[in-house]
This record gives sequence, C-alpha cells and structure tokens, in this order.
Amino acid sequence: IPAWVAVIVGVVLLGGCLVGLIAVDLGRGEVERIDEKIKLKTFDWKMLVIDVEALTAKSLDLKPLLDAVKCSDPVTSSALAEDDEKIRDGVAALELAIGAGDSARVNELLITLQRQIKDRNNRAKLLK
Repeated sequence: IPAWVAVIVGVVLLGGCLVGLIAVDLGRGEVERIDEKIKLKTFDWKMLVIDVEALTAKSLDLKPLLDAVKCSDPVTSSALAEDDEKIRDGVAALELAIGAGDSARVNELLITLQRQIKDRNNRAKLLK
C-alpha cells in the first residue's frame, strides 16, 4: 500500500472524529439548554409541593391533597398558567383557613383544590 493512501485514510478518519466531537459538543449544549428550560417550568410546581408539605405538617387531613400535588406533572406550560394560579390561590386560602381553625372552610377548599388539580392534570395530558 502506498504511503499516500495511508495518509489520506488517516486524514479522513481524523476529519470524521473531529466532526463527531463537534456534534457531541453541540448536543451537550442543547441538552443543558433544555435542562435549564425544564427547571424553570417545574420551579413553580415544586414550590407548591413544598407549601402543601408545610401545611400537611400542620394538619394531617391534607395528606390526599399532598398526594395529588406530588403525583401531578410538575412541568407547567403557558396554557396551564391560569389553572396553576387558581391552585396557588387556593393553597394560600387553605393556609389562612387552617390558621383560623375554620374546619368547614378547610374541607371546602380541599375538595375544590383536588378537583382543580385533577382538571389541571387532564389538561396537561391533552397538551402533550
């Protein structure tokens, strides 16, 4: 085999390796960008989980609500923003009702929040 053939084959292989390395680097950048985007979309729901966990520490009757929040898809799209806001407002109202010791209002809010979370989950499934 002539030496020039070996040199050409080596250059072609080196070029292929360089193209592969560049593709891997671009892929890594894209994965990091998507990861950051997902973190932003899940942040609000994760904070809601933390809030409900704190309320559950005050009242054991909230375990079904905590389970519903934890089992929900944490990725929030703009189409679900209104639902998420209603749920956040409901959790804030629930905290006030627990602080006031208003068990009737707590039960009413629990039922409403569980329904809202179920509706949000159904919408989230439809959006995917």
